Amino acid sequence: DEKIKQDYPKLIEILVKKFTHHANETVERHIFNTMIQQDEENIEGFLMRLKLQAKKCNYVIPARNVEVEINDTKQTVALDQEDISETLIRDRIVVGVANQATKTRLLREHNLTLETAVSLVKAVEMADKRIQTLLTTNAASINAIGRKRPRETPSKPQITYNKRYKTQNPQARSRCGYCGNQHQLGRPDLCPAYQQKCSKCGMNNHFARVCRSRQKIDMIQREREHYDEIDEDMAEVQSEHDDSGYAQELNIGTISIGNPYTRRQL
Repeated sequence: DEKIKQDYPKLIEILVKKFTHHANETVERHIFNTMIQQDEENIEGFLMRLKLQAKKCNYVIPARNVEVEINDTKQTVALDQEDISETLIRDRIVVGVANQATKTRLLREHNLTLETAVSLVKAVEMADKRIQTLLTTNAASINAIGRKRPRETPSKPQITYNKRYKTQNPQARSRCGYCGNQHQLGRPDLCPAYQQKCSKCGMNNHFARVCRSRQKIDMIQREREHYDEIDEDMAEVQSEHDDSGYAQELNIGTISIGNPYTRRQL
């Protein structure tokens, strides 16, 4: 039994050496030195990947003795074992961070530590996230407003203009046929006679001085007088014909010649 107890540590050491995978430091360090922040990866995820990979790289400086010269006297100083993983992780964050503006900010920082680097990158990521949230909210609000049905405004009563107010050139100024003045044509609102009552014919939208109804009445009256004169002349002619025997009837035996309505015996 005692022999087994003495050999037990050796057996454990043999088993560990046999079944423990010995990593290739050169390959692992190459992987570490080429790591960059992935798309949609925050600083915390990137930092965790760097720390896990750094453990495979054996970034540890063993304890050693160093000779230094102090006051022209050489002395030996014992240095403890030192782990430089934190410093290398800081450098990898500066090189591999995705945001170029953040990288520039880190390079301007003096005496940059891993904690400071992580804090700066995290602050920038939070600010970008807030800005993106605001932009998304504003865009959603604008879309919601655009989808709303526009408010219906009460329609104003439409004014029907006379067709004679229309003109091909709205800027033309000429004498108006409704008021007699000169103003821009095609604008009834500029005509003082618009919606006014004529004192001559009683119709709307013109003054008496340019009233055309009188002209039409005069023309009709002249035509009526002309036809009356024609009727009187025709009546006189007919009367003269009846009295003078213009149309007579000639009876010779049983033959009648002439107008049967104005018969006279020969």
